[in-house]
Amino acid sequence: MRNYLAVAGFILLAVVLAASAGCRRAGASHDDHLEHHVPPHKPPDLRAAIDQIDERTHALEHAQSQPAAEVAPQLRELLDIVRWLPELAGDSDLAEADWNQVEQASRQMLAPVRRAWLAAGRGQQWNFASLHDTIERGLPPLRRIAATLPERSTADNLHHHHAHQHD
Repeated sequence: MRNYLAVAGFILLAVVLAASAGCRRAGASHDDHLEHHVPPHKPPDLRAAIDQIDERTHALEHAQSQPAAEVAPQLRELLDIVRWLPELAGDSDLAEADWNQVEQASRQMLAPVRRAWLAAGRGQQWNFASLHDTIERGLPPLRRIAATLPERSTADNLHHHHAHQHD
């Protein structure tokens, strides 16, 4: 009888734990959904990221006269895109050696972009020249690597972009 009660208690405990884990999992799926939010400025692929880095760098050149606080969000988005380069390269069909070059270029660009963003966020003057020079050195090898990737059709790009918006 005592063993029967112990086994019944154990089974009851297991059922309660399983039920509560299921409730937590339901809550976790909501949290997981929030974690999978894709920011609107996240490029769909490596080529788009390279183009955005180039475009945003040119836009920042014209934004140098703006108050630093207004430029800080633009620098933050550029920082995000530079940081996403290895992830975007990993989502492609790049060879490992090419991925390593993308990762290295990302690391080299991160420091000046981060310094500029931090300075602008504090309302201080930020160094466009350092940021520009580093990015201008980093983009040509990235473009050569991206050129080795197969072209994506417009339908693929639209589907990929749409899928990211609703992840």
